[in-house]
Amino acid sequence: MTPYILLILIALSLSFSTKTLNVNRTKRIFSVTFFFLLLYLLFVLRDINIGRDLPGYSDTYDDARYYNWFDSSWTYMEAGYVFLMKLCSSFGLSFKWFMSICYILVV
Repeated sequence: MTPYILLILIALSLSFSTKTLNVNRTKRIFSVTFFFLLLYLLFVLRDINIGRDLPGYSDTYDDARYYNWFDSSWTYMEAGYVFLMKLCSSFGLSFKWFMSICYILVV
């Protein structure tokens, strides 16, 4: 829980410092980029067992390689997500690398 609390405190301090110090646009962009980089690293470096849903996603990712490319009837997930799983698993990427790609898209 500590990393999440620290992330909130960092976000608040960056917001406070950029508003009260009248910093220029370049420093604001740096602050936002720094925050989202920290957010990305928090997502990527966490263990797969943190959270209730990631083990299920991992099992589905492992199963994706055995199905046809455009067949998403075997799972409840969206067709685009299933296609992305199939694409990454065909390149031999582990589930952790697949999630790193997903987090790039999200963040």
